[in-house]
Amino acid sequence: MDRKIRVLYSGVFTAVTGVDLLLDSIAQIGDKNVEFVFSGRGNLLPQLENAVCKIIELSIKVFN
Repeated sequence: MDRKIRVLYSGVFTAVTGVDLLLDSIAQIGDKNVEFVFSGRGNLLPQLENAVCKIIELSIKVFN
């Protein structure tokens, strides 16, 4: 049985917190056994939403 590794980011979606670097890293990993979950809000939300279209294992939970 293959188990997925789940990586959770919870915080503000801004360049200051490094979310943009994390998205670049995710694109380079390309491992289907790794799932990324983002929880939060911020001005990089559109970039995260765009990444969801490209990376199936990426999910976003937005809190207002």
